[in-house]
Amino acid sequence: MQQNKSALRYTLILVAILILVPNRVSSAQSETRPAAQVRSAPSAPLQESEIDTIKIEELRIGLGDELVRGCWATIHYKGMLPDGQVFYETYGGAPFEFFYSELLMEGWVQGLAGLRVGGKRRVTLPPQFGYRSMPPSPNSTLVPIPLNSPVIFEFECLGAKFLPVVKLSNKVEIQRLREGQGEPAGYGDWITFHVKVFAGADSREGLNTYHPENGPFQIALPTPSGIFTGNTARMQANLPYLDMLLYGLKAGERREVVFKDSRFLGPMGDPLLGVKANEPFAIEIECVEIVRGPSLTLNNGLTIQDITIGTGRFAHLNAIVFIRYKGTLEDGTVIESNWDDPEPLQTRLFRTTIIAGMRIGIQGMRVGGVRMLYVPANLAFGEVPPDKYAHVPPNSPVIYQVELVDTWIPR
Repeated sequence: MQQNKSALRYTLILVAILILVPNRVSSAQSETRPAAQVRSAPSAPLQESEIDTIKIEELRIGLGDELVRGCWATIHYKGMLPDGQVFYETYGGAPFEFFYSELLMEGWVQGLAGLRVGGKRRVTLPPQFGYRSMPPSPNSTLVPIPLNSPVIFEFECLGAKFLPVVKLSNKVEIQRLREGQGEPAGYGDWITFHVKVFAGADSREGLNTYHPENGPFQIALPTPSGIFTGNTARMQANLPYLDMLLYGLKAGERREVVFKDSRFLGPMGDPLLGVKANEPFAIEIECVEIVRGPSLTLNNGLTIQDITIGTGRFAHLNAIVFIRYKGTLEDGTVIESNWDDPEPLQTRLFRTTIIAGMRIGIQGMRVGGVRMLYVPANLAFGEVPPDKYAHVPPNSPVIYQVELVDTWIPR
């Protein structure tokens, strides 16, 4: 009996050792890991998923920061046709560094969402989320991309950078100088902001909208080109990296971007900004106000009223837009209309095929949206209407109803 008790005691001790020793070893191993590796990968197996017919296949789960809109991402990528032919890739060269926002190809916006640093995935895009009927020039790709062809991208995330300080590979530096308050600005919002430019090694003052004769600028996001209208200064300005500076901005916030030379403005610099050729310069912005719809009046007198909020892509000055419209005088007299035409009007917003009030008022709309534009005379046909609009009295305010049928960013 005593022998049985002793055997039982030894058995229990042995079991306890077998249970505790692996746990102690595992604990010791986790303590010696670098901090970046402590986060464990999901226990679920790698799998394929679909988002609105976009097929996403996880090839490797990353353990670093997650890509979110408003960050600067660094990736390697490879673009392929369905038969496996590669039409573009960064492997073997410099990685691609870019601002992650809704201005990217729609398939990239959705396909990169949630990708973490160190991760790799394959994304298959149907034509409506890829190049559609407007592929890049064959001269810019390794093989031509057929019209309306699905495309496949493999993304490998190498890094992600976030404010308050972002140092880019091209030696451009962006930083937050002062925190703001309230909701951050996003695409579709109108931002009123001041600009101050410093140029040269002595940081002499260039453009300064704090001066009363200039006044603040006012613009709708997105603004990819940095060239914009719709501001109280009654002038256009080319401010590189403007979209990145304004995205996520809060009221009262101040940001700065520093450039090592003027090549971002062209070989001659920019006299309006006060920057000479080959000079370093910096742009400082301060947010005065963020204005959101559905009804708002801009500083230039244009009133925008959203009837239907769209859910598709955003319109901006660089985009090709497809619109239906109906313009009337204040008494209801029809000036022009394509509302019942078989096809919508196709135009680039920065072109003068439509009145200034429409070019400004369509900015920030989303596909599927309908809005009313109450346009003052100076943004419509002015004192002397063109011959085509000779039936419009001089200095007449006009009203336009606009539907954004589609929009596309040329690649």
